[in-house]
Amino acid sequence: MKNIVLYLSILFFFASCDREDIPTYEAENYVQFVSAYPDSVEISFFFYPGQTSLDIPLELKLLGQLLPEESDFKIEVVKEATTAAPEYYTLPETPVFIKNSVYDEKTLVVHHPGDQNLRLVVEIRSGSRLLPGQTIYTRKVIRFSNEVSRPKWWDQAVVESFLGAYSRTKFEKLIEVTGVGDWTDLTPDQRLSQARKLLYHLREMETAGTPVKDENQLNMTVTVMG
Repeated sequence: MKNIVLYLSILFFFASCDREDIPTYEAENYVQFVSAYPDSVEISFFFYPGQTSLDIPLELKLLGQLLPEESDFKIEVVKEATTAAPEYYTLPETPVFIKNSVYDEKTLVVHHPGDQNLRLVVEIRSGSRLLPGQTIYTRKVIRFSNEVSRPKWWDQAVVESFLGAYSRTKFEKLIEVTGVGDWTDLTPDQRLSQARKLLYHLREMETAGTPVKDENQLNMTVTVMG
């Protein structure tokens, strides 16, 4: 009986303790880029004729509990790793992570670099409530220039069915004639339409007695039929 009374007394003692004496811990929230640091963004203004600035989406991810309200953080330039002068980029102003969401996106703008090949490295830094996430996900590398190289979308299917073998002069002529330099998201019908625009231009120039030449001074050709 005494043991039961003692046990009940102990329970009563702990139950009567002031709840404010029990420490509580608020979970921290972290923000980071969706893709890792080694996955750099490479942009060439060559693919966007006439444009002097390009928007670069920065996809973000929240780690921790959903935010009940918008929370600020910082995106700053890592100067020692950057070759682009400030006039060649515009950072997001006073970025905030939206509430009740795991993902968000901000926009960074790069400006035409002329003949330069530039590198911009940005890093997420702490705000009043948000902390940077995993180190490998808190930096982003953006390389931008006006140089041209064979794009990934100019694959064997494009060679065989639309444009033929890749050459810089053909790529430049394609952009000049169609105004489109990126076929990544084009449907087959859209690709067909663009390739035929180039085909008809080449035929028109040949009929006029001024055929378009490639790097080897041969008449430029494409594989699309039309």
